[in-house]
Amino acid sequence: MKRIVNFFKNIPEEIHISRRDFLLTIAVSILGGILFGILSSPRKTQIIGSNNGNGYRWTDEEDDIFEEE
Repeated sequence: MKRIVNFFKNIPEEIHISRRDFLLTIAVSILGGILFGILSSPRKTQIIGSNNGNGYRWTDEEDDIFEEE
């Protein structure tokens, strides 16, 4: 813990970086956030739609419905 505190105490108050380094840092941060959002999204378990027969059809479920009638 002392090493972390010493590290933050030794950081200078003003840091001079070039415009290119600044833009690359921003770009990496944005792309990292997008990647984190994609990997942590609930898209694998969530279905969005009304399942009214348009588009992709769930044939197994439809077969069960017709067998009951």
